[in-house]
Amino acid sequence: MTKEMGPDRRFPQADREAWITLALYGLYFVWWYVCAYGLGGGDPEGYSYVFGFPAWFFYGCVLGYPVLTLLLWLVVRCCFKDLSLEAEEKTPPCYPEDQVGGRMERCAASTAGSSCESQGRGSGAAGDSGLDGGGCR
Repeated sequence: MTKEMGPDRRFPQADREAWITLALYGLYFVWWYVCAYGLGGGDPEGYSYVFGFPAWFFYGCVLGYPVLTLLLWLVVRCCFKDLSLEAEEKTPPCYPEDQVGGRMERCAASTAGSSCESQGRGSGAAGDSGLDGGGCR
């Protein structure tokens, strides 16, 4: 990221998605902790069983993980956005006098090898362009 470009618009969305993911995994940890130590606390002789598993294990691990997976799938489908990972290029504004032969000509007098002369638009000097410092307009 350069100073000219400013902040990237993808960062707030990525931050939001990261916080949502961390919150969901935090919720899963709380779920697992309550099941493991709430239902699993005490004498193992007193445990109740679901499908042959202790209830704390069944609800915390066997049922908890698929529920979390489904919840994450729903959140990804509803809250996450598909963003390009490619860097965005800022293009200079388009001026009516830049339109040449039906296509828009861009002038980047500050980049190497690109000048107003190469585009047939003058020398790019301050006297020719009307701008101090050079430019195509």
